[in-house]
Amino acid sequence: MHDWWDRVVGWAVRRPRTVVAAAAVFLLACAPLAGQLNDRVVPGGLLDPNSGAVTARAILADDFHVTGNTMVAVVESDGPVDAAADRAAANAKEVSGISGVTTYRNNPRLMSDDGRRALLEINCEGAAAISTVKDLRSALADDLPSGARVRVTGEAALNSDYNEQAAKDAAFAEAIAIPVLIVLLLAVFRSVVAMLIPIGIGVATLLAAQAVGTLLSRFTDVSNLFVSAVSIIGLAVSVDYSLFILRRYTQERDRGRSAEHALATACRTTGRSVAFGGVVVLVSLAALFLPGVMVMDSIAVGGISATVFALLQSMLLLPALLTLFGDKVYARNRYLARLPGFAPGRGSRGWREGMARRSPVAGLVAVAALAALAVPIVAARLQVPVAGPSSLPANAESRVAAGQLVEFGFPVEQPVEVVFRADRSVSPGSLIDTVNQVRDRLAGRDDVESAARVGGPDGSAAPASSAAVDWIRVVPKAGSSASAQHELVADIKREGERLAPGISMYAAGVAVDGYDFDQVLGAAAPVVVAAVLLLSLLLLYWVFRSWLMALCAVVLNNVVIGATVGIVILVYQQGLDKPVSTMTPVLIFAVMFGMSMDYMIVMATRMREEFRASGDHLDAITKGTVATTPVITVAAAVMATVFLSFLVAKIEIVGQLGFGLATAVVLDAAVLRVLVVPAVLRLAGPRVWGLPRARTSTLRWSVPLDMASKGR
Repeated sequence: MHDWWDRVVGWAVRRPRTVVAAAAVFLLACAPLAGQLNDRVVPGGLLDPNSGAVTARAILADDFHVTGNTMVAVVESDGPVDAAADRAAANAKEVSGISGVTTYRNNPRLMSDDGRRALLEINCEGAAAISTVKDLRSALADDLPSGARVRVTGEAALNSDYNEQAAKDAAFAEAIAIPVLIVLLLAVFRSVVAMLIPIGIGVATLLAAQAVGTLLSRFTDVSNLFVSAVSIIGLAVSVDYSLFILRRYTQERDRGRSAEHALATACRTTGRSVAFGGVVVLVSLAALFLPGVMVMDSIAVGGISATVFALLQSMLLLPALLTLFGDKVYARNRYLARLPGFAPGRGSRGWREGMARRSPVAGLVAVAALAALAVPIVAARLQVPVAGPSSLPANAESRVAAGQLVEFGFPVEQPVEVVFRADRSVSPGSLIDTVNQVRDRLAGRDDVESAARVGGPDGSAAPASSAAVDWIRVVPKAGSSASAQHELVADIKREGERLAPGISMYAAGVAVDGYDFDQVLGAAAPVVVAAVLLLSLLLLYWVFRSWLMALCAVVLNNVVIGATVGIVILVYQQGLDKPVSTMTPVLIFAVMFGMSMDYMIVMATRMREEFRASGDHLDAITKGTVATTPVITVAAAVMATVFLSFLVAKIEIVGQLGFGLATAVVLDAAVLRVLVVPAVLRLAGPRVWGLPRARTSTLRWSVPLDMASKGR
C-alpha cells in the first residue's frame, strides 16, 4: 500500500502539468454530461422489486390496461374556457409522444359547472418521460387566448416537478455553501491561491460525479436524490480532504521547511490518513446497497462517486497544483493577514493543552451526556412520507393543478389500488363475492373516503381482460397523515392474508410503496450497521495495528451518531410534530460514520507520530490534540456549512439529512475530539498505539528546489 501510494503521488509531483492538463480535459468532457443529469433522474425509487406492489402494477397494466401514462391539464379562463381548451387540446396533439387527448367535447364531465375550467386527459405513448412533460407544458401555453392559463398534473408531471425541485434545492444550497466556504478558507489560509484550490477541487468533484449519474441513467433508473447525495457528500469530502493536506503543508512551511519538504511530509502523513479515511467512507456508503432499493442504490452511487473523485484529486491533482504554484500557495495576502481568523493563538493552544492533560472525568461526563441525548430513539416513529402533491412546494404547478382536480371529483389523497387474482379452482362468482366483502369492510373504516370496485369480470367501468382478476380503488380520508395511510396499508395487507385459498390480493400506490420501503429498510438496517462496523473495525486495525484503537474509534463514532439521531427525533418528531423519515437515521449513520472516522484517523495518526518520537503517552495525546483540533474544527465548520445549507431544501428528507449531519459534525468536533477522545485514549494507556509496522515508508520522489520555488 505504501509503495503504491508513493509511486502515485510521486508521479503527480514529477509531472504536474500532465496531471493538470489531463484533469482539465476530463472535466471538459464531464461538463455536458453533468448538465443533462436533472432531466434524466426520476423521483421515488422506494418500490421494493420483490413486493406485491410490482405484481399489482403488472395486473393493472396487463389485464386492465392501466399504465399511469395519463396526464391531466387544467385549463382555466377569466371568461368561458371553450376556446382556450380547444386551443390547448390542438397544441397537445402536436407534441411528440402524445397518443391522444380527451376533452369536454368527448366527455361533458370534464367541464366545470361555471364553464371557466376544463380538463384535458392526455395519454402518452409508453412511459411519460420528463422531456415529454416539458414539451407538453410549452406547447399547451402557446397562443392561448388572453386571460387563459393551463397547468399540468399527473404522475409524469409530478415527477418532473420533483426533479426540478431537487435540482433547485441542490443549486440553492451550493450557492449558499460555496461563498461561506470561500470566507472560511480565506480566514484559515490568508491566501487566495490556497482558498481557490479546495473550492476548485470541490466543483470538479461535483461535475465528475454528476457525469457518472448521467451515464448510469442510460442503463437504469437513477433517483433524484442522487443529485442531493452528490452535492452533500461531494462538496464536504472534497473540500475537507484538500483542507487537511493543505493545512499540514502550511504548518510545515510555518516551521521553516522548504516547499518540497512540506509537500512530502503532508502527502506522506496527512495525505495517507485522508486516503485511509476515504476508504472507510466508501465502505460505509457501499452498505447502502444492501436493502436492494433503487433510491438507496442511487444515494450510494452518488456518494461513492463523489468520494472516489475527491480521493483521486487529493492523490493526484492537489500535489500537482502545490508543485506548480509553489510558494504562491503559502504566501499570505497582506490584507487578509490583518483579519481575525482561525489561526490559533497562545491562549487557545494553552486551553487545548489543558483539556488534553486534565483528568479524564470531563470526557467521561461528556460520553454520558451524549448517551443521554440518544434516549429519544426509543420513542422514534420512523416512516417515509407518503409521496404526492403535498410533498411539493405549494406553488408547484402539478400540486396546484392537483388541488383544482377536486372540483371535478378527483380524490384529494392518492388512492390505494387493490387487485385480486384467482386461480382456476375459484369461480368468477366466488371471486366477486370475496371482492365485495373486502370492499365493504374497507368502505366502513373511518380513515377511508371511499372504496369502490373499478373493474372485474362482471363488465364494470374498467372491464378486465380475464375473469380471474378484479380491482378495488381505496381512497384515504382527505388530510390523512402519513402514519394513518401506512396503518391503512397494513390493514389492507392483513385483509389479503385472510382470503380463501386460490385468491391472492396485491396492493399498489404511493402509500403502499412507502409502507413496503419502511419494512425493507427496517429489516436491512441492522445488517447495514453490522456490515459497516465489522468492515470498519478490520480496516482500522489495518491502519492502526491496534484492536484497542480500532474498537475505541468505532464505539466513539457510534456514541456521536446515536446522540445525533436522538436530537433529530427530538427536534422533528417531538418539537415540530413531523415524522422522521426511515431513511434519515440510516443515511446519517452511513454518511457520518465514514466522515467522522476521517477525523479520528487524522487525529490518532498524529498522536502516534508523537508517541513514536517521544515514547511519552500523555505527551503524545496532548501534542496530537493541540496539532489536530484546530484543523478538525475548521474541517467541521466546512462540513457543517455544506450540510446546513441543505436546510433550505423543500424535499423533506434532504432537509432532515442536512440538519442531522450538521449536528453530528458539531458534536464530533466540539465534544468528541476535544473532550472524549483524549480522555479515552489516556485511560487506554500506551498499548492503544498498537504493534509497530515492519517498515516505515518514505516518499521516494524528489522535486527540484528551483521548480518548487519558481512554481514551474
